[in-house]
Amino acid sequence: MRIGWQKHFAVPEQVKASSTLSISCNRTAPMTPSYSMSRIPNEKVQRIAKAFAGRWRIVEMNNRNSDFLDLVEEAHLIFDGKSDGEIAFGAVKGFLDVRYGARDGLACAEFSWEGYDENDSACGRGWVVIDTVGMLVGHFYRHYGDDSEFACERG
Repeated sequence: MRIGWQKHFAVPEQVKASSTLSISCNRTAPMTPSYSMSRIPNEKVQRIAKAFAGRWRIVEMNNRNSDFLDLVEEAHLIFDGKSDGEIAFGAVKGFLDVRYGARDGLACAEFSWEGYDENDSACGRGWVVIDTVGMLVGHFYRHYGDDSEFACERG
């Protein structure tokens, strides 16, 4: 199902421009953002984490067709607890390290991930925001690989 999520929510250019992080797949070097999310109190971070909590079905990626998304299992993002999660689509399966905050006034979850793509080690990063119609929209990056905008519905 193509939902045309870009019609519902256009990612602001300043968000796209500020979405770079330095990461290390082996996690020996700390992640150092080249920007900073808004500093917000811990109790607000907990409320933001609750808004993202649960399973989200990946319904669209701009450079993948829907048959590929569900190749091995139903494509999804799961935000579980304070800083954990999971991503799966195609032959990719990864575990998330999540940080919650606000970006340009929107609730935001930024993550690094580590896992496998067709049994080869893979890692990367990404971010999502909750748009005005309650969908997650964001960007997924594979370290030394491709990247894709995507949209998710709860469930």
